[in-house]
Amino acid sequence: MGRTSEEVQWDLDYLVQLWGAIKKAAEVRKAPFLVYQEDNIVLRALRDHLKTDISEILIDDARMYEGARAFAEQVMPQYLERLKLYQEPTPLFTRYQIESQIAQAFEREIVLPSGGRLVFDRTEALISIDVNSARATRGGDIEETALTTDLEAAEEIARQLRIRDLGGLIVIDFIDME
Repeated sequence: MGRTSEEVQWDLDYLVQLWGAIKKAAEVRKAPFLVYQEDNIVLRALRDHLKTDISEILIDDARMYEGARAFAEQVMPQYLERLKLYQEPTPLFTRYQIESQIAQAFEREIVLPSGGRLVFDRTEALISIDVNSARATRGGDIEETALTTDLEAAEEIARQLRIRDLGGLIVIDFIDME
């Protein structure tokens, strides 16, 4: 099936709550009425991706925010307080540099904050990721620089794998250390 027991349990809990909301609406409302509609990408994203490890969902459109709140009230009330209407003057994508992250997802090389870099190569059989120290000079010696760059790379690799939706056989060539 390809899913963990927690994911299956989450789906079951979601569907039971959804069914409860549908039954409740059927008891209260008079026919004919729309029982359930799901065509909104925001609602699908909430349903499919909102888990306990997500602390906040920012929505920058008032109408979509109200729809998301109504949806959460019905089928996932435990997450309601995590939904926030974003009203800052700086656009949401600009503030969190979303566009640059999307563009970066298509680049072969990623520069790390320390000056090191990751090189992604995709073949038919696997994905290889090479970690290079490049201009990284954080540590006082070569070993410390290698360790710092490798630790930084490990975090960024995990992030990039999610952003790029990569899976399968992944080979990572970290910087050699003694």
